[in-house]
Amino acid sequence: MTSDRRLAYGLAVLQEPEDGEPLNFTASTTRLNRYGFRLRHEGWRLANFRANPVVLWHHLDFLPPIGRAAPSLADERLNAQVTFDRNDPFAAQVESKYRNKFLHAVSVGFDFTDKAGKPIRNWWSLTPEQIETEAFYDLAEISAVPVPADPGAVRQHHSALSAAGFELLDLAGGIGTEEWLRGTLRPPTEPVGQLAPPAAPTLPGNSTVERRLADLEAEFARLRAAARVTPAHTTAVEDAAWDATAASQAGGADALRACHAWFDGTGDPDAVGSYAFAHHRAPGAPANLAACRAALSALPAADTPEPDRPGVERHLRRHLDAQPAWAPTTDAAQGLLAAVRL
Repeated sequence: MTSDRRLAYGLAVLQEPEDGEPLNFTASTTRLNRYGFRLRHEGWRLANFRANPVVLWHHLDFLPPIGRAAPSLADERLNAQVTFDRNDPFAAQVESKYRNKFLHAVSVGFDFTDKAGKPIRNWWSLTPEQIETEAFYDLAEISAVPVPADPGAVRQHHSALSAAGFELLDLAGGIGTEEWLRGTLRPPTEPVGQLAPPAAPTLPGNSTVERRLADLEAEFARLRAAARVTPAHTTAVEDAAWDATAASQAGGADALRACHAWFDGTGDPDAVGSYAFAHHRAPGAPANLAACRAALSALPAADTPEPDRPGVERHLRRHLDAQPAWAPTTDAAQGLLAAVRL
């Protein structure tokens, strides 16, 4: 008998596996999902899943599982190491699509429970705040899916070392510094995007230190000049129809940069064609949520260089996270009900 309480949605990021070994996934994060709520890291309950660690195709629990998963909690993420059943032709086909980068994400199916483990049968009446701070999530299954509910739940094509490099570039540009090392490093006290090189200490006669500081100053200047991603920032937001031509009326490089999330460093800084992912009508205007959502949807297929994409996503999600308190709409309710496991 299937559950009438289970919610299935995707928040998974595929990590680069070694050939022939199980595939490693981030199965859930604490970011805002398409249904308008977050799942906290401490809310996961894994005991029942560990007793029956099934991996399904698209949450179809009336079909045999295509693999098994070993879950773990670390770095505020629900992780899963997935082994596919290579004796099952369909499961082997799904695994091949992951390894050949035609599939990228997974999705989790779970039941809402209270602290004591009692199922919450009317989970749809919970507010986003209650889901994030009070409810618990009893993991029931993990599914391979072609399209996850979170548009950012895509495969990461860079190594851990490259990821660290991107974060350092973000730090130099003031992008997402509050997320770097998940809060273990305090963000700079100066305004976002205005990180200054360290002041030279007074060390008379120490030319080696002086040369090194000069090199650091030059490197900071180079990083600023090469920055193509507009630093993430928090502004007012508006949930209104988006006029795609509005930002193109902004005059000059500074105005265009303020209206867009990305700039082609090889293009003319005064030409609107050198910019992408417009979401402000004018400098200082509220961020348009419809434009942010459209830009996030377009990002995976855009020509934006791979190293720049995490910064663009962070910029747009910062605005989406600042949207007013969640309120159900007809479309949102239909989308939520469509994900219910009956």
